[in-house]
Amino acid sequence: MKTLDILALPKTESSLSIIKSYLQTNLTRSEYEQVFLRMLEIEQFLGLDKNVIQEGEDFLNNFASDESKYYSDLLKILFDSSLNLKDFDRSEYYLDEHRKYVPILEEYIVDSDAIKLAKMAGRPYLDKLVKITQSATPNEIKIPFYVELLELYINDSKFALAKEALDDLKLISSDKYYKQELEILYGLGLYDELIIKAESYKDINEAVIPSVLMLMRVYFEQNKDHRMTVIDSEYEHHFENATIDQRKEFYEICIKLYQKLGSKQSEEYYTKLLRDIKRLETRQQRDQAKQEKELAQKIETTIVTPLQKTKELSRKDEKRQISNFFDIFMFAEGISEKFVLRDYLRTLFIFIDNYIRPSDYVIYLNDGRLFHYKKERLYEKRILEELTYHTIIRDIVNKETEFFSNPLDLEKNIEVVSQLPYDVNTKYVYGIPLEGQGAFLVYFEENIVDPETYYDFVKLISGLIFSKLNQENKLKVFRKENLFLTNILKSDLIALRTLTEIKTTYNPLAQKMFMQDENQYIDSFYMKLKPDFIRVYREQIKKMFQKPNQKALINYRYDNKFIEERMVSILDGDQIKIVSAFRDTTDSVIKLESSLEKAIRDPETNLYNLAHLKDQMSDLMESKVTFIAVELNMDNRHIYGPDNSFLYFREFVKITDNFFPDGITYRTDFNELIITIPVNDVRTVNNTLKSYIKFIDEYQVISIPYEQYQIKMGVLRYPVATTHTNVDTILKYIDIAKEKAKLRKDLIYHQFSYNDYEDEVFEQSVINHLNDALDRKDLHLSFNQIINVEKTLVWQYESQLSLENLNIEPKYITTLAKKRNRIIELERFHILKVLDFLVKLSNETKYLIKITIPVSEETFLDQTFNPFLIGAVKDRKLSFNFIRLKVDLANIKTHHYTHKIHELLNTGISLDTTSLAMVLTYPFNALYVDFNDGDIKWQTYYKELAKVLEGFHIALIASNVNSKEAYETVKRLNIKYASGQIYPKVDAEKLLQQIIEMMNDDK
Repeated sequence: MKTLDILALPKTESSLSIIKSYLQTNLTRSEYEQVFLRMLEIEQFLGLDKNVIQEGEDFLNNFASDESKYYSDLLKILFDSSLNLKDFDRSEYYLDEHRKYVPILEEYIVDSDAIKLAKMAGRPYLDKLVKITQSATPNEIKIPFYVELLELYINDSKFALAKEALDDLKLISSDKYYKQELEILYGLGLYDELIIKAESYKDINEAVIPSVLMLMRVYFEQNKDHRMTVIDSEYEHHFENATIDQRKEFYEICIKLYQKLGSKQSEEYYTKLLRDIKRLETRQQRDQAKQEKELAQKIETTIVTPLQKTKELSRKDEKRQISNFFDIFMFAEGISEKFVLRDYLRTLFIFIDNYIRPSDYVIYLNDGRLFHYKKERLYEKRILEELTYHTIIRDIVNKETEFFSNPLDLEKNIEVVSQLPYDVNTKYVYGIPLEGQGAFLVYFEENIVDPETYYDFVKLISGLIFSKLNQENKLKVFRKENLFLTNILKSDLIALRTLTEIKTTYNPLAQKMFMQDENQYIDSFYMKLKPDFIRVYREQIKKMFQKPNQKALINYRYDNKFIEERMVSILDGDQIKIVSAFRDTTDSVIKLESSLEKAIRDPETNLYNLAHLKDQMSDLMESKVTFIAVELNMDNRHIYGPDNSFLYFREFVKITDNFFPDGITYRTDFNELIITIPVNDVRTVNNTLKSYIKFIDEYQVISIPYEQYQIKMGVLRYPVATTHTNVDTILKYIDIAKEKAKLRKDLIYHQFSYNDYEDEVFEQSVINHLNDALDRKDLHLSFNQIINVEKTLVWQYESQLSLENLNIEPKYITTLAKKRNRIIELERFHILKVLDFLVKLSNETKYLIKITIPVSEETFLDQTFNPFLIGAVKDRKLSFNFIRLKVDLANIKTHHYTHKIHELLNTGISLDTTSLAMVLTYPFNALYVDFNDGDIKWQTYYKELAKVLEGFHIALIASNVNSKEAYETVKRLNIKYASGQIYPKVDAEKLLQQIIEMMNDDK
């Protein structure tokens, strides 16, 4: 080896043996000095300061020359070791000697050492700090001394001097000194300036803790309790990783705040946190004192003794060990690459148990992961770096030093897993660095005399672990460098972010949008969200990490921007990643807010109104959207009054708006809402509507207890159901769908199709004709013939109305009139038309016939129906005996309208019905049934029914007899009366002529 190779040796114990051997070779004076100083540096690094003093002073007195260029370096090393041993007199001597030989431009080194000595000896050193900050020392060297000077001034309450020092520091440093600046402002009593700066600093990562503490301190003095509670709720989580002193100050001021406010729960919460942190502080102080004591003992006894093998392996043992190594290596290579690190380690250690039997394996990685293997079980957890400070792990990681010793002989004898001294059963510990990635520990319960016994095994295992870690790192790099994803991430097409559980990556557009670095941690993103949304956002992220192929769309405010985020969870290898696409919606939101002056919100519910919906329709229809019109049944309004009804409706609005988090709710009428949701596929829409209906059915109303919400909904999926762009047309279509739902008792919602519109147009044209006809009294009267089947003679005439020039069934006119709420008006017109016909017939023939007039349930149950009918007959001086009513009853309650029915019967008016229950309850003359001859069961029913009714002198009339076969069946079943298309209808004028002709023939 050459001198340069020796000087490049690592700072380990094994290097000392090599250096000491090298010093015995023939070297030049300069080479000897360089190598000797390197040996002292390594000994000093390993804590062998007594060796440094002994060997260094011997060299200084017997060999060194003050003319050597390395003389100053030797004095510096002797000073440092003397200081480490707290030999302050010796330190001061070497400090003064060093000052004599140091170059003028490097005097700051001696000044710095003088400050170190003063600090360790407990002497004042303020003047030394002032001197070095005002000297010609390079600026980058001055900075830490300025910072220390600042702290001294602040601690001594010399805030004016501190401000001057801070101003000088800002001239030479680009760093920010938030904490010191705020402390100075507080000390100077400049509260207003302090509050302004602290409020601006509290969202900066490195400034959040001091800013929050200072704000809490000032606000407490100013009695601004509300501001303090807001800061507590928003920033309390930042103190989880704060220093003990910072946490203590925060907890103490929070306790005072909540004592003042009388919030017992919050006071107890922070009291517990304060108690826990004080216990932690006490434990750390105790551990530190113990370590310092042990270190002092070590310093007294430590002498470097290069490690020597006590024995050599036999040739036979060596071959067997090589064979074992080969078996372990081949097994490790055969472990599946798909195994995560935890499974890989457990599988490997179980196999190695066949060759050696340690009690424990412990692996610590620099990312905080800790793996502990014991008795075929492997445990994994994360630990704070601070928990390794009192263990050999920290020295292994920082110094790349190997350890193999009885744990009782270790300087740091705290076991990392239990955080207690090593178990008495642990007799020997090996510690191997993992080449910058962590540390590997192996515990044995046997007394090991020669470290070489298992050293090679432990080194082999550490090599396999290091290889696996490298393999995982390479795989991570390979995934990161995936060309397609990388190109997408780096493109300006859209702002993207990729999130894993430990890393965040923003593409350039996202970096610009959020002012974040490429790999800024996700907590920095959370800090810019609205405080009340942070928890919601975190829960969404947590949910997305649970399984792949999930999607979510969320809108929120980030700093001063409004953001729409679409996120999806993707499985990349064995890791779930969340990819988010962001859209800055700030411009559209500002535009929306500016339109508030145009009265876009409903004042009662704070929802957007119909006018705003119309404004937004063009934007909504540019993409997939579904419109949902919801009408709340407010028939109970007259019962509960306007105030309670308003609360009832507003509660409905709130729960409906909350149910559709991705939609927008508009109020379009006093009891109607329209919700827009950004989907239009039929399955999603139907599932959403069913979930909403279920939610409404199960919801317990608060404003009016025991009153459930009853709704009807019209739904239009755009552009699936229509591609029209006219706003009024779209709203009309939505209303048509809602009206369709209202007509069906078995449906809560109806989805619009274009056929609905065509039906609506046709119905409207018919109703227009009907309205005109009613206004002009121009409906055409005709009669269906009811035939006596046995005698084949006309038994009765049933009247009906029709529209001229429109080939429409009279039943359709009746149905349409019911739908448009004109049935009562239509049927009263019908009755008057029949009565006028009877008057005309009586005047021209002196003869009357009995006519059956069909009447709906709505008309019959109207409170003014009886007076209307009786009055109309009396006005025309007609006999009541020629009037028959065919009443279509369905939902009438038995005995509920007894008086109404008997009032009509007492006048002589005959009553027929379509309800079996009514004919069996009241003295009706006839029962109409829609005849169905297609099934033997129905035929049997009709036959037996005819017998029963005939026994009570009630006629059974089979309607809808439309064929000769049906007529023969009626006849065979002994049903006496029938009507239908098989018998032609007769219009009023023709019937009048037939009666006149019949009268003339009789003469």
